[in-house]
Order: sequence, then structure tokens, then C-alpha cells
Amino acid sequence: MGNQSEKLQGEIREADPDERLRVRQLKTRPLMVEFQRWLSGHAPTVLPKSPLGEAFGYALSNWVALNTFVEHGILEADNKHQRTRNEASGPVEK
Repeated sequence: MGNQSEKLQGEIREADPDERLRVRQLKTRPLMVEFQRWLSGHAPTVLPKSPLGEAFGYALSNWVALNTFVEHGILEADNKHQRTRNEASGPVEK
């Protein structure tokens, strides 16, 4: 599921915001709904204080924020592209 979404976002990275939004609504939203169902179904089966339990809890409690990119074509799905650009420009002086 994550690989499908990541591949899809890579394919539309250079698209205009309206096209990104259209594709995300059509293809990414169903993947995210499926992922939320999976998380919700499996969360009760792991110890809440375990690393996996904490990851599940974090994802579910921040679900709205984690899905913001699906509702806005102008947003990047991740910050990988920005990090790469920042790293290419050199270290930041403090």
C-alpha cells in the first residue's frame, strides 16, 4: 500500500496542482482509506507502549494531518524532494 502511494506520488510530482488533486482523489484516497481500516483493525492486537503500538497510535491520532495532501494538490505528499534540495545547497550555518 505504501509503495503504491509512493509510486503514484512520484508519477504526479511534476503535474499541476489541479491534476495532482484529481489523481489523489481518484487513486490515493482509496489507498488511505484501506490503510486506515488496516491500522484500526490491527491496533488492538499490539501492545500500546511497544514501538509498533506507538506508531499505530501516532498514525491514527494524526490521521487528519497525515491526509492533508490528499485534499490539496499544491502540497507535496512527503518532504523527500525538499530535503534533497536542502542537502544539495549545503549545510545550514547556525
